[in-house]
Amino acid sequence: MRGIWKLKALVAALLLAPALASWAAAQPKGPPAVPVVTAKAVSRNAAGVVNLVGTVYPYRVSEVAAQRSGAVKLFRANEGRLFKKGELLARLDEKTTLIALKAARAKLGEANALLEKAEKDLKRTESLYKKETVPEKSYTDDLYAFKSQGFKVQVLEEEVARLQDQLSKTEVKSPFVGYVAKEYTEVGQWVNPGGRICRLLEIDKVKVRVDAPERYVVVLKKRARAQVTVDALPGKTFVGVLDYISPEGDPDARTFPIILVMDNPGMALLPGMLVRVALPTSQKKAGVFVPKDALVAQSGAYFLYIIKSGKAVPVPVKMGRTLKELVEVMGPVPAGAQVVVRGNERLRPGQPVRIIGKR
Repeated sequence: MRGIWKLKALVAALLLAPALASWAAAQPKGPPAVPVVTAKAVSRNAAGVVNLVGTVYPYRVSEVAAQRSGAVKLFRANEGRLFKKGELLARLDEKTTLIALKAARAKLGEANALLEKAEKDLKRTESLYKKETVPEKSYTDDLYAFKSQGFKVQVLEEEVARLQDQLSKTEVKSPFVGYVAKEYTEVGQWVNPGGRICRLLEIDKVKVRVDAPERYVVVLKKRARAQVTVDALPGKTFVGVLDYISPEGDPDARTFPIILVMDNPGMALLPGMLVRVALPTSQKKAGVFVPKDALVAQSGAYFLYIIKSGKAVPVPVKMGRTLKELVEVMGPVPAGAQVVVRGNERLRPGQPVRIIGKR
């Protein structure tokens, strides 16, 4: 009896084997498909680009100085500190000026009182003179006294204003938003008019200086917008505006200094940093462009994913020109290729994908 059951089990296993093999072959293998959104790489004609290397400079540098002499009573301009426009950097000793100002105000008060008395005397004498009850000399004497006292009041008002101005100059304030790069004095030190307090750098905006070869200068346009990248800040892109092209070049190197101005959000760009500038020219040429979202930054380089046979294939690229929301890519990316623009941050090379949308 047992032999019969064993025989039946063997026959059933042989009959089910093909079906089980077919089922196993139909099961998915490897990692699951990742849902992505894609867009086509397109060919466009756009202004050419000159790629140059430049250096970051502060937008403004001020050697902040004292406007009067005096001993430093308060010093706040420590190196590395950020100050708002109009914020106090240092204060000079104001004691002597305050004493002189107090005395001048007292004299002015006395002079105003005498002026008021002289005015009343003049009015009374003028009235009597018109009635011919006092001689003309009395009237002219009072008129002279009134005018003379008025001039004294004016002189004292000017003196009070001068001392107030001197008092205001005991406070040294920041002329713009900036960092203190160097401090030149300290509490207790005597400074003369023009004596330096600190060096202040404005870097909420910055300048970029590039030495452009002469063959490029003739095709650059002022106010052109340039794409700026920084080796020290991988993955970040800035936009600079061409502000100045020097009319005088270096006769040995055959280069001309050009200046770009750009915003510096978060003050991430620091003076002295090396930057790479992609400047548009007046000449147009064709290129392959993709949406900016297709680019993935990694270790200071860029790549994107192309869909081939249902899988994500990474392709290293370099960035070029920009056209609104598109950016030129230089690398093995043909026009018409499907590139991943959403979901690329979690892809792995060769990973299967499932396209859930197209731009």
